[in-house]
Amino acid sequence: MKRKLILLLSIFFLFAASVKVYKGGLTIGQTYYIRVSAANNNTGNFTLCINNYNPILKAGQDYGTASVLCSKDAFTQTNVTGSGLNNHESAGTCLGNESNSAWYKWTAANSGSLTFTLIPTATYDDLDWILYDLGVNGSAANVNAANAIRCASGHGVTCTPFYNQTGTNLTSTDLTEISGCVRGQDGFVRYIDMIQGHVYGLLVDNFSSGNNGFTLSFGGTGTFLGPTAALDIQTNNACSATPSFTFTNKSTDYSTL
Repeated sequence: MKRKLILLLSIFFLFAASVKVYKGGLTIGQTYYIRVSAANNNTGNFTLCINNYNPILKAGQDYGTASVLCSKDAFTQTNVTGSGLNNHESAGTCLGNESNSAWYKWTAANSGSLTFTLIPTATYDDLDWILYDLGVNGSAANVNAANAIRCASGHGVTCTPFYNQTGTNLTSTDLTEISGCVRGQDGFVRYIDMIQGHVYGLLVDNFSSGNNGFTLSFGGTGTFLGPTAALDIQTNNACSATPSFTFTNKSTDYSTL
């Protein structure tokens, strides 16, 4: 099994600096080493932040190439650069045109609440986003302002008080947060109630254009439709000297075994 690792090294000497290291294809059981040193024999303190996760399919910059999420496991998007072939998919929403976008979509496995949190890799990156309810067929034709059920484009990294995390939660009551430093905005809007069988699309835009990424995590009672592993085992000639077994695959929603 392969996993991916994000290392965020914050090293503080005469000035603060942040170094990001990415390594994919890690093997479980293998030992890896990290060496931290400073130029000119400087000494000081540093913070080592490790994010280890199962990678998703790389997200596209247009809805047609969105990464399909099959579970609510948290993950890190390593970088976001460019707005794809169509930077007007967000037209008519709180976002306007896209700058550096990534698309994700999923199908609700049950009806239930959904919260999520976006945290930028770089502290001062401004993340904006739009969440669409695309109905039961998830057609690209449904990607329009009328189906944008939540939206946030505040510029909290330049506001007082400062904020850089954004998403939906169980306590907020607003449905949209517009661009700028608007009184009362904190980056979060009200959670959604997913409808079983509906396809949802999430457009995340890094307005700061810094080629940096973010971490996306989910909460709530709603779940995403994904593969279900199931095998039926039938024992043949159980009381004989040469018993045999018949395995029948009853797994669902998978592409390959």
